Amino acid sequence: MKTVLACAFSYLCLCVAAYAADEGLTKEQFLAALDAFQAKTRNIEFEVLAKQYDTVRGTGQLRETPYYYKTRIVMAEAPGRRVRFEREASLPWVGNNGKPMGRPALTMEQYAFNGKTATYIEWDTPAMVAPLHQWVLSGRPNQEIRGADYQSSGLALVAAYYDDAGLAQRLREAGDWTLTRAADGVFVVRARRNEYRGDRLIREITVDFNHGGAIVGTKDFVEEGALNTGYRNVVLKDFGDGIWMPESADSIMAATVLKYSFSNVKLNQSIPDSAFTLEFAPAHQVWDRRTGIKYLPDSPFRWLKYVSALLVGVMSPAGAAFVVLLLAGGAAVVIVRRGRRV
Repeated sequence: MKTVLACAFSYLCLCVAAYAADEGLTKEQFLAALDAFQAKTRNIEFEVLAKQYDTVRGTGQLRETPYYYKTRIVMAEAPGRRVRFEREASLPWVGNNGKPMGRPALTMEQYAFNGKTATYIEWDTPAMVAPLHQWVLSGRPNQEIRGADYQSSGLALVAAYYDDAGLAQRLREAGDWTLTRAADGVFVVRARRNEYRGDRLIREITVDFNHGGAIVGTKDFVEEGALNTGYRNVVLKDFGDGIWMPESADSIMAATVLKYSFSNVKLNQSIPDSAFTLEFAPAHQVWDRRTGIKYLPDSPFRWLKYVSALLVGVMSPAGAAFVVLLLAGGAAVVIVRRGRRV
């Protein structure tokens, strides 16, 4: 029975995509076609290498830099419901005097969100011996990971994932957006994005239903005119069943170009729950940014993190922090008195 239902669903998706390729669409038909495309890829895992190039003034030629991003991304179930980022980044290193250093800075970042709680670790070297930061938080990755938001990581091009939700969901939330037919099966969405530069930024997204419903380009605008930012030169790879994924792409950011190459793409494979929770390094401080509580993972007071997590759901973070501090103080008094009795 499951096999029959799966075949029927695949056939329906193919029919929707075929209709989209041949005809103009209403907004609701367009959103339904995107939903059908994205429903085929519930679990995604991939790696992407982004090398940075600078445009030479006057000639327009690209000059390779020592800067790069190596990113591994795992997403499960609905877009953004459970996600894990791992990133090694070679970034410009600016000294205390504000001038760039002669060598790049190398950092490692890990972020995992299990659907309720996010954990984050930043390391200063790939050896991952002593973490710079260990946090418990609830924010989106593009608020926490330096240079690793969904847009710059290439996730915007993967299976119509756009930010931490599907493109269809983002458009439903936006409300005010336009849809035009650029060619047979190719449509251009134009929507205002509140997340970037306030309300001034407008993003133009090109969707190709000849290739299942893949995003094949983006372009940013402000009210004064076009910006030289967005995805271009997207090359897609056929994974069968109407699923197309990016193989390479360019991300343009003014005079900087990130050249992406995608690899080790895995679709709809089982992902263990443990993939979405990070193990903190012992003997290094963890900061619960929801309550302000700081603790050591291996300290006798590590139970405070569970109390703070429970309280933050029923009261303000400040109130939860106050209660936890009172409990910690009481526990400390008990421990000291017991020590004196002995």
